Amino acid sequence: MGTDQRALVVDDPAHARQLSRILRSAVNQVDVQPRMPGGTASDWDVVVANYDVIPAEDRHRLLHLPMGQGTASPKLVVYSAQRRLDQQLAVDRLPLPRALRQRSDADGEELRATVQKLLRGDIFGLEKYFSWGAQVSREELRSTTEKADCLENIRRVAFGLGVTGTLVEQLCNVVDEWVTNAFFHAPRDVIGRSLYAHLPRSAKVDLSGPHSVEVAVCSDGQRVGVSVADTFGTLSPQSVIDRVVRPAGDAPHGHLGLYCAFEALSHFAVNLAPGERTELVGILDVRGGYRDFVDGGKSLSVFVWPTAERRQGPVWSVVKDAADAVEPARVVLLQPNVRTARTLSRMIRTAGAIPVVCASLASRSLDPPPDLVIADFDALTAEERPSIVDVYPELRDRRRLLVYSRLASHPRFAELFGSFGMSNVLAGNGNLDPHELLVTVQKILRRDVFGIDKYFPWAAQSVAIDIRDGKQARAVLDEAELFASRLGVPSRLVASFCTVVEELTSNALYNAPVDPEGRARFAHYHRKQGVVLEPHEVVRVTLCSDGRRMGVSVSDPFGSLTPEKVVSYLGKCFRRGDDQVDSKQGGAGLGLFCAFESVTNLIVNLDPGRRTEMIGLLDIRGSYRDFARRGKSFNIFVEG
Repeated sequence: MGTDQRALVVDDPAHARQLSRILRSAVNQVDVQPRMPGGTASDWDVVVANYDVIPAEDRHRLLHLPMGQGTASPKLVVYSAQRRLDQQLAVDRLPLPRALRQRSDADGEELRATVQKLLRGDIFGLEKYFSWGAQVSREELRSTTEKADCLENIRRVAFGLGVTGTLVEQLCNVVDEWVTNAFFHAPRDVIGRSLYAHLPRSAKVDLSGPHSVEVAVCSDGQRVGVSVADTFGTLSPQSVIDRVVRPAGDAPHGHLGLYCAFEALSHFAVNLAPGERTELVGILDVRGGYRDFVDGGKSLSVFVWPTAERRQGPVWSVVKDAADAVEPARVVLLQPNVRTARTLSRMIRTAGAIPVVCASLASRSLDPPPDLVIADFDALTAEERPSIVDVYPELRDRRRLLVYSRLASHPRFAELFGSFGMSNVLAGNGNLDPHELLVTVQKILRRDVFGIDKYFPWAAQSVAIDIRDGKQARAVLDEAELFASRLGVPSRLVASFCTVVEELTSNALYNAPVDPEGRARFAHYHRKQGVVLEPHEVVRVTLCSDGRRMGVSVSDPFGSLTPEKVVSYLGKCFRRGDDQVDSKQGGAGLGLFCAFESVTNLIVNLDPGRRTEMIGLLDIRGSYRDFARRGKSFNIFVEG
């Protein structure tokens, strides 16, 4: 996060609360105004405006912000509920906002990624719109003859996710158009003349030397994204505006390609490095059917890579595909509701796994044995619940039995932790959080468990602090309070966040350290008694937020906590109450219980004898009452 970056939100303050939190996770100060204030563009690093609430006399000034002396181009984001804002801009005779024109909700993943790309200047990469664990498949094309196989692969991915046929063909038509443009219109000779634009589209074109066309496809179960990138960089920002932001009847025939692509997508992003690289990114919302897509919002972004004098490093970086890190796995899904099972199966396929849906334990499929079982605990009968452990004892012991429940009561947790010894429980909340499910499944299957960044999107704000003693731990608590307060969350949520930070850091300083024989070194100390760890025994505390969630990770180099001990603590606490928790001086049980009660999700990552990481996540969308009503999730993951 920039130390002096400022954002201006032009909207009704009552409607901009969540948007402000998202922006505060990216900039240091957010000003919310109901109308465009006076001043120059140099007063803010990014301006985010609701086009619908801006008076007509202010709209022209908004989209022609005056420049301060020596400042860069204003970073402007406009959002609206209008179904055809592009046509409205044309009627108003206003240009496309320099960064984004959006008519979907202004508090989503799309907006967060857009603002971060604007502020950071790091614009390339389809994965910026998806969370960790989403599968990315890439192909490098050097000949037009390879296009057919590439399109077939995209069809296979989309149909595998259960996307409707109309949307699949719509997505493939977009990629077909983009790849064709990359081969026939992008290549230029040394003086800028088009090499192949005069050829018929049926002609064969081969690229040579360093030039190629890269096609990527990615999904998180809710959206499918595609990107097509060329290494010529001949597309300009103005040509994008001319081809897209105008009524369809006014568009010349040669401009219909980008216009039709925009019409076929939920989000269209154009990333430009003039003379070096062009990347077109398309995202399709596939949570519903075709009618849901038509009724949904659309957005358009145009990003220009900083000039060579203002940047360091290459134009783009190669990101290792998630698909390279995981073998196909077989996942049994115990879910009697057909519609829910279809949605969850799509998310499971996103993780690179093969779902096998069973309506009950009686219809289970154990040949071959599954790699993971996911069960709706609420849908199991009282007789079936003990049976799930009997049927899958090895999976439970290997922490490959995942259940979810809509109930967040202490009796239910006592049943899950105490009676059944579950170590992976997700909050149902009516619908599973797709990102939480994806990350959980990927961590279980891939055994890549450490890092709070897995729970946050690209470029989420984070602060890392190393501590070795109680004085530094108290300083971390002050930093956590400042971190949460800056996001503008309710004071009771700030207090909950600080409670989690205090409990987890205290546990890492007092309960985690052991001697070579495995005996606790400071567990018997009073919490006010000072301890100092050795220089090589640093505890790392990481605070993170994306404006929708905030979290803390506390990692120690001892690895003295075991899965059995964690489940035992929680089971004892929920089964019989606080008086049964290990509450003696230095006892870890009460602290773990307090941390669990203060978060939406508590995660324990273990590498026995080497490292322990405890992560607490809080959903900060809405009020404290909204937070308190949400269910809770708990996970134990073991590395390797």
